[in-house]
Amino acid sequence: MVVLLLHACLVLGIIAVPGFVRLTQSNAVAAVSPLCILLSVICTWCVVSWAAVARYVFCPYTIFLLAAILFNASQAFLQVADLNQSGLLSGRFPAVIEAQTLYLVLLGLSGLHLGALVGVLKTPFHTRATRHGLPTPQTDAALIRTGLALLAISIVPMASQLLRSIAIVIQSGYSSLYQQDAETGMQSVTQIAAHLFIPGALFVMIGGRRRGTLRWGGLALIFIYSLLMLFVGTRGWAIMPIIAAVWAWHRIIRRIPSWLVLAGSLAVLILVFPMVEIARGLEGGDRMSPEAWLASLGYHHNILVRSIAEMGGSMRTIAHTLELVPAVRPFDYGRSYLANLSAVIPNLFWETHPAVQYGQLGRWLTEAVDPMLYRRGGGVGFSFLAEAYLSFGWYGTPLAMAAIGYAFGRLSHWGTSSGDAAKVAAMAVFLSFALYWPRGELHFVIRPLVWYAIPAYLLAMCIRASLLQRCPRLYDSKAFGSEESDCCGKRSHRSATA
Repeated sequence: MVVLLLHACLVLGIIAVPGFVRLTQSNAVAAVSPLCILLSVICTWCVVSWAAVARYVFCPYTIFLLAAILFNASQAFLQVADLNQSGLLSGRFPAVIEAQTLYLVLLGLSGLHLGALVGVLKTPFHTRATRHGLPTPQTDAALIRTGLALLAISIVPMASQLLRSIAIVIQSGYSSLYQQDAETGMQSVTQIAAHLFIPGALFVMIGGRRRGTLRWGGLALIFIYSLLMLFVGTRGWAIMPIIAAVWAWHRIIRRIPSWLVLAGSLAVLILVFPMVEIARGLEGGDRMSPEAWLASLGYHHNILVRSIAEMGGSMRTIAHTLELVPAVRPFDYGRSYLANLSAVIPNLFWETHPAVQYGQLGRWLTEAVDPMLYRRGGGVGFSFLAEAYLSFGWYGTPLAMAAIGYAFGRLSHWGTSSGDAAKVAAMAVFLSFALYWPRGELHFVIRPLVWYAIPAYLLAMCIRASLLQRCPRLYDSKAFGSEESDCCGKRSHRSATA
């Protein structure tokens, strides 16, 4: 409660400074540095305060919060450390827009965290710190069967999709991926089926947590997929499944030391992301040439700073939105959120899905600020903070973000507190897609939740209920831990001798 009251006072204090909305050029220049410092402090406070309240640092909400900070606020950290050699946002915007962008990020991230804190306010303390629930063979068997079913559906479409993407980038380069015709009809169904691959691998890995072959097999499938996506040049969709798998492993299988998580994160920033940037610039035979990769890597200096600055460049989409809204485009008042909700309907017969035609703000922004890139099929991205501002304006942004934070905080607690393997699996599936939202918009979250996480969880629950009806006896943890039990008629050695 104390942490919540302190953060609420911080949010009210930020909102009570209306001067940032109407700045002059001279005032804005002086305001940029203090705003960068304040934003860095608030972001650090959000992470520390969540750890103090939830008593569980490595959880889905913390990962989501760090992604939001990395994509929308990391430029402020670099500015405070004097590592932005070309200035905040590469000096592309006037000081007024820079200051207003920093202020909007302050409003949005502080509102997001306020909602998350409210979401766990009435949660009993002991459930926040619970690490493992009672393991049951029925749950594990249900997760394994669900995962294998999803893999059976998805493995051929996913292999076909990956091979097609690899052929395109080798022949024509990374940008050619975005110049392909939109998939409709049966092609759209095939694409949906392919996206069941990661949920299937996660369910098999978690369900097979006490069976080495299944556990390591599920993890291997995720890593193979991620390596191929990195070769293609798709950074986000390659890393998010690994993050989800690492969290699920830490939560339900075996604790991963903090230093190892930190070392892996630094390796991704220092080695993997620069290699992806190189991959995007290589075409034809150069992609298969180690010499070309090493030569390109040699041109990169200050790799860690470069990676953080590139990801923090998503703040530019907020700055562009502030320039264009409401001067060029009026506020949406929630219409774009409603349009993106229609993304749950598959694109079976439309030439252009309504969510794309009316809701995808990234397409609108790309056409407005970089028409040539738009015509080539590329995009500048977007931000969930800019999405909230475009819908509800300056002071509606913290309210909208508080609602998002509340929902994510509750969902994170639901998937973390009990130690139920089925809940962890469903949360991992959602997390493997949701981390794109901070640099995107609502449709990046709504489809994975409705199409993949919820149906997979419900299917596993139905299978578990069926197994419990066939063998209602619950195994105690000592018997289950001594030797693998099977709820389909086989008994452990201990129960057989008893």
